[in-house]
Amino acid sequence: MPQIEATGRIQAYQNIYPQTQDSTLSSAKTAPEKPLADLQKGEVIEGKVLSSGEKSITLEIDGQVIEAKLDGHFEFVKGEIVRLVVADANQEKLLLKPALNTEAMSNKRLEDILKQLQLKLTPENKAIVQELMVAKLPLSQENLRSLQLMMAKYPEADLKSMVLLLKNGIELTGDTVQELLKTQMPEEALTARLEELVSKLTKTAVNQKSDALLSEFVKGQPEAEQLMEQLKLLRSGEESKESQFPANRTLSQLLGQSETEGLLKDIENWQKNLPQLNTKANESTSTLLPLISFPGAAAAGEEIKNILANMKQLLAQGELKDARQFLTLVKDLPAELQTELKQILSERISAAALRRAIFLSGQEKEPAEHLEKLYTRLNQIKSSETPSALMKEVLQDALSARSSLGFMSKFQDAAGFMQLPFLFGDKILNGALFVLNNKKKTKDAAQDDVSALLQLDFATLGHLDTFIRKEKQKVQIDFYTEDSTKEKWIKEKLYLLHNSLLDKNYQIAAIQTFVKKDRINGFADFLANEQVKKVSRFSFDMRA
Repeated sequence: MPQIEATGRIQAYQNIYPQTQDSTLSSAKTAPEKPLADLQKGEVIEGKVLSSGEKSITLEIDGQVIEAKLDGHFEFVKGEIVRLVVADANQEKLLLKPALNTEAMSNKRLEDILKQLQLKLTPENKAIVQELMVAKLPLSQENLRSLQLMMAKYPEADLKSMVLLLKNGIELTGDTVQELLKTQMPEEALTARLEELVSKLTKTAVNQKSDALLSEFVKGQPEAEQLMEQLKLLRSGEESKESQFPANRTLSQLLGQSETEGLLKDIENWQKNLPQLNTKANESTSTLLPLISFPGAAAAGEEIKNILANMKQLLAQGELKDARQFLTLVKDLPAELQTELKQILSERISAAALRRAIFLSGQEKEPAEHLEKLYTRLNQIKSSETPSALMKEVLQDALSARSSLGFMSKFQDAAGFMQLPFLFGDKILNGALFVLNNKKKTKDAAQDDVSALLQLDFATLGHLDTFIRKEKQKVQIDFYTEDSTKEKWIKEKLYLLHNSLLDKNYQIAAIQTFVKKDRINGFADFLANEQVKKVSRFSFDMRA
């Protein structure tokens, strides 16, 4: 497969999404000077706009005045010179549509429109008018003023995306623009804010010994509920109690790599601090037994180290089965150390359970339902009453996250766009998944035909864009890397993907690799595409 260097809109993108191409200009020929009645489909005419309505336009062409119908809703300004292509010449009135791609709109045309609208000739105003016309939105004073205001107040916001909010019926306000920014800036991502919420909820539940809050939050999430059962067993301290844990899963597996690694670090810190803890215990006037090297201690220093080392090994190998096994392991440790280790494990279990409840796992049949449940839980937290200072912080975070989710829920209803945190495996990387369903489907088209863009940021591989198109059982996949070295590495691994797809009875149309310097603005590119009926976006924190 050849390597292709691409810096603009790339050929493979067009191959996968042919509906996004605009071939009007390349294929159309400007109509020669001849009677308008002789115009044929595909010819281009140029004239001055005398008036225009939602579906009609009156033009002056070479001194002749014609009335025509418009193929769609387009915004024109009286007095501007436009080029239109004949979409149908067989009707009583010509059916016309714009021949110009607005991206190729001449500077003179923009200036003429700005003058008609009595706007200053500034780059900002030109950009606003251009984007409104791309989106086929009215060049109304309300739209112009709101965009001018938001561009001045939030210069970092993407104009095209703000116009898309208007197009989908979402009012431009400070709140909606700020939420929009959070979908586009990784450091402000909803994922990070929900991680903070998980952390504070965990501390609140553990410090206040309140399992009720966690239990309510994880209700309906099987793996999260299993973790809560382990938490209750750990809190009870009843090592002889029968564990209701699934035979094919271990506590290590349910905790996930992130929490397991955190727990391992906690134990390592305990190992390093044992000498200091022993000294502190010996110097204390407390009746508590010192931790190490004192007659009557529950375990001698070397025994403690061995117990902790054994626990670390079980965790690292994913073989810590359940809380009962943990209680058995620590029963010979000093009471103080038992308490501390139980506290640490309680926090890790609580955090893992909350993540299972909040983040998408990829198993959901309908992500929108997951969003609604999360929204409801945040409402419940918001309405709870507690004097705890930490809980007040939790409520503030919950309100903030609830606001973000409310915005995205509204956007999902209007535009089919969704941003949700996604927990996929355990290796840290950021990503976004855009899923498209084509607007126009033939009767024979399969319901599960889909096109998608997956964007990932790897620690070593860097940014990777993956385009996928599936039609029935036929699959095409294109990978776009940042440089040829990374592209070569992916090429060497493609046989694994190829064989895996064949094993699943897919027909492989093509699997290709390309080099692309610039990232794709999936949000704007996909939502702006008129042929797309629905776009779902999933932003996630992937750990594997």
